[in-house]
Amino acid sequence: MVDPDIPEDDRRRIVGNERLAFRGAVPQGRGVGALVVAGCLALDGLLGRRWLPPGLAFMMTGGGLVFIGAALVHLVHGRQGSPQRLMRRYGERYVVPADLDAEAHSALFRAGQAVQEVYASRVHRTGLLDPVANDVVLPRQLWEIARLLRSHSILRAEQRQAAQGVVTPELRAVLDPQRAALARSVTAVERRVAMLEAYARRVQEADAALRAQDLLGGNDKYRALLARTDDMEGLRDLTLRADAVEGTLARSVQDAVAAGHTLATLPDGL
Repeated sequence: MVDPDIPEDDRRRIVGNERLAFRGAVPQGRGVGALVVAGCLALDGLLGRRWLPPGLAFMMTGGGLVFIGAALVHLVHGRQGSPQRLMRRYGERYVVPADLDAEAHSALFRAGQAVQEVYASRVHRTGLLDPVANDVVLPRQLWEIARLLRSHSILRAEQRQAAQGVVTPELRAVLDPQRAALARSVTAVERRVAMLEAYARRVQEADAALRAQDLLGGNDKYRALLARTDDMEGLRDLTLRADAVEGTLARSVQDAVAAGHTLATLPDGL
């Protein structure tokens, strides 16, 4: 999970980068070694002009210089995406699975699943929902949840470590308020996750109403069937139900949009 405010190029370098999966040491690049090899090749070509055939010396020199140019380009681009640079610059602005304990993993999975359900919905794809709420607010909410869950995981580990051994009244006097503060934050994040899930449910209800509206296109066949049996009551009932579906769709979309707007009012921190 990555802070959406990180520049797009660096976000792409971070997402799915296996070398950032753990926050320990990351392997060093080999760009400098390539430059050394290229430099030696070019130098050998220049010095060898006295005793090598001219064509071979020229090829060694030219090839070495081309290799140096390519290595420099590779080195510059490699440094831009190097784990060292990304970790140094954005270490606190992305969350990897190893940062989270089981409880945090579960909460983040629920939040991510809710967001994916919104993105997969037909009402989102057809533009019936507020695009700002989905394209701007949802990534921001996911990041805030992930960031807070990482803090919860760290603090729970610290609490477990502190509670090992004999727990004296003095130690309990320190731990109890800390645990209470952590519990309040966990509850607040749970509410935030629940709001995402409620939004996803509203969106799914709007999708269901949209599917029902699609089925109204087949009502002509049923009207014709009822007309052949002179079932006027059935015709009236079919028409009333069609009108109800239209109203349900409008209300469902309005409810989903309102739920999205509510998410937009949540603070960035808890």
